[in-house]
Amino acid sequence: MTILALMGIQPKAKAQAPNYVIALDGSSDYIDLGTAVANNIRTIEFWFKPNMDVSPSSNITGYSFIVRNDGSQLHEYGFYIRGTNWPSGRGYLYFFTRESGALHEIRSDTSYWDAGKWHHVCGTIDASAGMKLYIDGSLQGQADPTGTAAIISSGNPTRIGTWGSAGIRYFNGQVDEFRFWSRALSQDEIQARMCYWLIPANEVGLLDYWKMNEGGGTVVMDAGVGAHNGMNHGGSYVQEDLCFIGNLGLGEQVDRQAMYISPNPLSVRTTFSTTGYWTNASLTVEDRYGRIVLQHMGITGRTVNLDRGNLASGIYFVRMMQGGRVVSTGKIVIADR
Repeated sequence: MTILALMGIQPKAKAQAPNYVIALDGSSDYIDLGTAVANNIRTIEFWFKPNMDVSPSSNITGYSFIVRNDGSQLHEYGFYIRGTNWPSGRGYLYFFTRESGALHEIRSDTSYWDAGKWHHVCGTIDASAGMKLYIDGSLQGQADPTGTAAIISSGNPTRIGTWGSAGIRYFNGQVDEFRFWSRALSQDEIQARMCYWLIPANEVGLLDYWKMNEGGGTVVMDAGVGAHNGMNHGGSYVQEDLCFIGNLGLGEQVDRQAMYISPNPLSVRTTFSTTGYWTNASLTVEDRYGRIVLQHMGITGRTVNLDRGNLASGIYFVRMMQGGRVVSTGKIVIADR
């Protein structure tokens, strides 16, 4: 089944602050989140972009995105891509937890990751349904219904970009927007939030939130209630637009007074409608690189239909223009379930 989560957003007069990400060199850079973080966690999400193509034949030992390990294999968890350190599963992205030696692990549907392409990753642990993994908002095929225990704290550090305290399997690429939640997010919630900066006070269960927007320095601030600030060891800040288009919070939620979207989510098609009247308007869909992939011209009336067509899963942006100006913008997340 295919879901397109389409959210209409009215243009804002005030420009948004720049988005920064942290670039890691793949040999020694990492971010230390400390030993107190990750207690009663049921959702972890983040963005990553590799500097090189990754596949089953890649000559890497492995790529660690965020991992907590210990010698006794107690209270471990993390996200990583397998490399030559494993005899099988190379190139796949794994989400794992380990409690008292019991391993629970699921992996992505794909083992190929293009250099320079951003991906959103989200792992959830539901107390009844167990573990699920989402890539770019798309639910992956593997699940573990027996992995129902929340991640709890331990005396070992959680680190971004390396295999916990082991100092191996460093990630070569860029990372951004790490979030820890005390509840398992639904797919609709993941898709609705992945391209927004969040306001923690308005989000139920958002414990820790590293935006990585400092732009410099060694402290990576935790905007969540956990206040677990991280320490940046060698990573460099890079300004990157990614897909962030503003804050999702009270007063900045989707404005549906002028634009109505139904159905939303949808499987094949959605309809824009408005209380006003369009005359010779245009609707343009662009990918994250700004390339036009769909376009409707000469729209007259109060409604217009948008079909997925042959668009691949991913993130797309929508602009409605009339008389040479943008009258509304939106975001499409195409996800194959």
